[in-house]
Amino acid sequence: MLYQFSEINQNLMINPAASHQYKTVLGIPIIGHASVDYQNTMFQAKDYFNDKSLNYRVENILDNMRSSENILINQNLDLLFVGFAIKKTYISLGARQISSVNMALPRDLLKLAYYGNSETFGDLSLSRKDMNIEIFAGQIYHFGFQHSFFNDSLIIGARVKRIFGLAHAQVSKMDVDLQLDMFKWQVEADILIETSGEDFKETMKVGGLQNLILPNNRGWGFDFGATYKLKNLTLSATLLNVGSVTWKNDTKIYTSKGSYDFKGLTFDQDSKNLDYKSVLDTLAAAFNVKDTSGISYKSKLPAHFLSGIDFTLNPKHRLGLTYQGSVWGDKLNHNFGLNYVFSPGKRFQLILAYSLLSSRLNNFSIGVSGVLGPLQLVLLTDNIYGLVMPATLKSSSLRVGLNLVLFKDQTTSKLLKDENTKTIPVNN
Repeated sequence: MLYQFSEINQNLMINPAASHQYKTVLGIPIIGHASVDYQNTMFQAKDYFNDKSLNYRVENILDNMRSSENILINQNLDLLFVGFAIKKTYISLGARQISSVNMALPRDLLKLAYYGNSETFGDLSLSRKDMNIEIFAGQIYHFGFQHSFFNDSLIIGARVKRIFGLAHAQVSKMDVDLQLDMFKWQVEADILIETSGEDFKETMKVGGLQNLILPNNRGWGFDFGATYKLKNLTLSATLLNVGSVTWKNDTKIYTSKGSYDFKGLTFDQDSKNLDYKSVLDTLAAAFNVKDTSGISYKSKLPAHFLSGIDFTLNPKHRLGLTYQGSVWGDKLNHNFGLNYVFSPGKRFQLILAYSLLSSRLNNFSIGVSGVLGPLQLVLLTDNIYGLVMPATLKSSSLRVGLNLVLFKDQTTSKLLKDENTKTIPVNN
């Protein structure tokens, strides 16, 4: 989802240079910020759950797929957030629990699995760009700062994140070539899969509670941002997740490298069944399938770069354009957004937004932000049409936040006094 909103702790997590109008911000533990995001470019629920035959449903999904499709699930939960101003410098620190599942699935491989080689002939190559899976769960402890320059028109910010991973799995290498004809398949494969935390109970036995709070899977991440004010125009740019995590707890590395000519399954006359076991044993030997435990490995953080242009029409009305590029594995995804913010008073905001995710998913969003005394409440949901017609749902997002915001107008710069929060939240 791409939008601009005034959930202060989340905005500072997305852009360390995000401006706002409060000197002190305290995120209420657990409910200071909580979000869940879901994207599925492959199919809608109505494509599968209908009164058509199973074959029709599956074939309809396969026929409408692009060369590679994505499924993404993200969850973020703030355990602690504190922000405060010291003259023209703003400091923030906190802790966040995150988990994510990201999958890229190739159409041609799914068609091959369903149709066999009756419709698929010639060459088929798979890389990490087409077929990739990564699962992550862990905690982030972060420290950020921002400072204003040039007569308070420019804010520069940065954040350092100490990352502790609980569990992880990733496809680190995927090179598969298939030569297909009516009589045999020639397969060459070079695959590397790395995992950590597969046996979590055993990990807890070895390290106890420390492996849950401060596990040995550790890394560093860095975020950078800038916001520039020019009359009624505000420009912002952000680079997130520059860094990596080293995984040491309960690691297991799976490798496979080799080639095989597959000429079909044989029928066992005695058992009256197809002889799957002998084929699987032959495949394991031909592709040299191995698993190795106790070897550490590194995983890169999924990098995001974001930019935004915000137009202040008058104190009550704003328009914003946003772009987000997300790098995961060997693939770059593009997201675009357009939003409108209505501020009838100083204590309430309404946002309407449209976003184009992964250059394919069309979403319409609505959200509200209100301040009651020192309490700020934020509620935003994605894909309005999907809430009314859930069978059409391909993506959804829900964000809630409850924070203490204190000492309004005692800001670090004129830019903060002139502007409400402007940034481009994204899953990080």
